[in-house]
Amino acid sequence: MFRIKKRASPPAKMPTLYNIIEDYTESDAPGNVTVCAMTEAEDVEAHARVLSESYGIPLEVMTRLLHKGGLYIYPQDGPLVTRGLFACKIDPAGQEPKQTWVLDVVQYAEAEQLARSYGLGLEEAAARVFYRTLAPELLARLPEKHLGLDYAKLDRAIVRHGDIKYIDFRKDWSPHFKRLCIMPDGRLVETSGLDEFASLHGITAAEARTLIEQGGTLEVDGEVLACQIVNGQPSVARFNRRQYARAKEIAMTRGLHIMDALSEVGLSDPALMQALKRREQLKTALVFIFMLGVTACSGPKPILYPNAQYQAVGQEAAERDIADCQQMAETAGATPEKGKGAQVAGSTVAGAGIGAAGGAVGGAVVGAAGSGSAIGAAGGATMGLLRGLFRRPKPSDAYMGFVNRCLTERGYDPVGWK
Repeated sequence: MFRIKKRASPPAKMPTLYNIIEDYTESDAPGNVTVCAMTEAEDVEAHARVLSESYGIPLEVMTRLLHKGGLYIYPQDGPLVTRGLFACKIDPAGQEPKQTWVLDVVQYAEAEQLARSYGLGLEEAAARVFYRTLAPELLARLPEKHLGLDYAKLDRAIVRHGDIKYIDFRKDWSPHFKRLCIMPDGRLVETSGLDEFASLHGITAAEARTLIEQGGTLEVDGEVLACQIVNGQPSVARFNRRQYARAKEIAMTRGLHIMDALSEVGLSDPALMQALKRREQLKTALVFIFMLGVTACSGPKPILYPNAQYQAVGQEAAERDIADCQQMAETAGATPEKGKGAQVAGSTVAGAGIGAAGGAVGGAVVGAAGSGSAIGAAGGATMGLLRGLFRRPKPSDAYMGFVNRCLTERGYDPVGWK
């Protein structure tokens, strides 16, 4: 007799947490949130598990909040209040999607003061404090159906589930988001949890956690991992021995911080930039960021109003005068770079279909940064990774002031920098 082997059951599909992502991380803090929304029916168990782990709230408490709404006020650390609160807002009439957010310590204090001053409940006060920090564009879209998105342009897999069921306004880098690190040859390598990230780079989980929470650099067998915190979210890249040696040379000879020097290396390394360019056809998002990097290579310079002096000498002569003034500024010691405090504009585009376990990612990325375009699945801080680490920093105030004054004395009218 022949024994019939049973076909192995396919692995259970990981529940998907979000299928619409809107990026507002470039907004002023504390309104620099990522809007994570879902049109499918809520899997409360999975949703609660992820939010519980992300925000350090007991699972049973988070489950209750997602069912009934309300607040969770973080316990004090001795006599000190070190964390604010978590809020879950549920519309009793069911007209609005469920919404969750967090308030930091300062916002929590504002909510308490507002509640006392106007006789409001703390939940209402917390909502008012939170909403007034959001970008005006986002605030205007919240009352609109489907966040004002044109459902005719969205993926059918998203639209067929109907209205948005819940929105998480997130500012954290959840352990359930995919971590992507740009490698020395331009590859984007994806990992799920801290342990996998640490294993990839041959470091301990403690070192990995410190790196992504605090930013900075970490030497690994002669190479270096660099992490830039972009609006509270980590952007990570690895540089090989040659690239690292070049960055250290730049830092020493030009007096730059090592992070700025690594950015210079990233922008000027042919292999890295060619690797990014080859991905243009695969990822629309990378085309956008790559073009930012290429545009940035020339560095910011002043914009001149076409006054009488400009009209008299012409564009070519004006460009020579700009270059001359920039050289004079550097000779005088007003270096262009801002150093460690270089302003990194974090346009982190998180990927949709962020899973509820093991960093599972599936589905299309839709509405990233309000574009309404479908981009390949990408989680965590991929865009901030590229934009944060490989772009020219904004010039220092001293440098811009010197160049502006030099140009003014030559009869020009500088109106800004680009």
